[in-house]
Amino acid sequence: MSLMSFGFECGNGWYKLIYKLCADIREYYLTQYEGVGYEGETYYHEIPPHFSVEQVKEKWGALCFYISAAPEFVHELIRKAELKSYTICEHCGKELQWGIQSDGAYRSFYRDELPWILTLCDECLKVHLAERGLPFKPYISDWQYEVCAPYQIFKGGKNEENN
Repeated sequence: MSLMSFGFECGNGWYKLIYKLCADIREYYLTQYEGVGYEGETYYHEIPPHFSVEQVKEKWGALCFYISAAPEFVHELIRKAELKSYTICEHCGKELQWGIQSDGAYRSFYRDELPWILTLCDECLKVHLAERGLPFKPYISDWQYEVCAPYQIFKGGKNEENN
């Protein structure tokens, strides 16, 4: 059952990311897709009627894009966009640059010190925290590290990426 009647349940900063994802999915279906429907009907370079976007939202600081049944290629496009969302401010859409800390670790923009987890640039985080009377502090989230959410660590002149 589609939950799209609730609209997009994420910030406007991910608009370009979601638009590109939808365009990539459409391009795949119209140029590469050859498949069979639920009742044996064949589809060649068209979007099958059984494909639909069920829900688009933010969850745990990342984009979640839920769809009906689709080929693995479409799911891979979605996974890539969901990972990319960790590097885009959900509020303003700014591409986020990793910042090096004094201990040699890169700081992420995955914010779990808020009442819920968001991916925000420093400017949007400062506004968000100020509205709630909370202090600003950049860091790599413990939760992010423990569950292997995307982050980067800089050790001994070597950049090690986890994603």
